[in-house]
Parts: sequence; structure tokens; C-alpha cells
Amino acid sequence: MDLFRYSDPYLLVRHRMKAVEALDVPAVRPAGSDLDAYIASEGMGFGGGEAIRIELLIEADAARYLADIPLASDHPLTPARDGWMCLRATFPYTGQWRWWILGFGDKAGVKKTGAPS
Repeated sequence: MDLFRYSDPYLLVRHRMKAVEALDVPAVRPAGSDLDAYIASEGMGFGGGEAIRIELLIEADAARYLADIPLASDHPLTPARDGWMCLRATFPYTGQWRWWILGFGDKAGVKKTGAPS
């Protein structure tokens, strides 16, 4: 069944799916594919950019998204105050990351940014 074979990677937005169904068809990974390299090349708009250090205050309910999808490898999420968490992370800053953070609206706020230490 070649119905689900694509030559280019693409992004599926999990929170927009209404239902999924497991198929009895094995996944096919293209030879030589490297997801980390693809992301670093700005393949999905998250890689590339200049590295920044960020301190983000985020409501605990919204912070659960960060537990599922880490912003960076060094992203400890710690309690800050009632109902809020603090995230300190270093990552390559791109417009896609900016859009993602702003998407939290008043449930998140950048406390501090700067050059990586």
C-alpha cells in the first residue's frame, strides 16, 4: 500500500486531530534520514537561529505542554509561585519559537533573555 508514502517530511499537528487509527502497515523511514539534522536546518522552522537563553514564567496548566515537548535539552521546569512554573532554557531562537511562545497568550511571559552562558 503506497497510499501513505511521502518523500518529504511533514509536520502533523496533534492537537488538531479528532481521531487516529493504528494501521497494520509498518512505518518506513527513508534511508539516511536524520530528524535532528532536519530540524537544525530549519526544516520545520524550529532550528537555525542564534542561540539564546530564556527564562519563561508559564501557568502550571500550560506548562504540561512543555513536559510532553521539551523546548530544549537543558529545560528544567521548576515551581515559581502559586500556579506558575519557571522554565530556563537555551535554544536556537527563530520566528517559529517566538510564535509558539506567544501562542500561550497571558498564560506565559518572558522574564529574561540573553546570550547562552
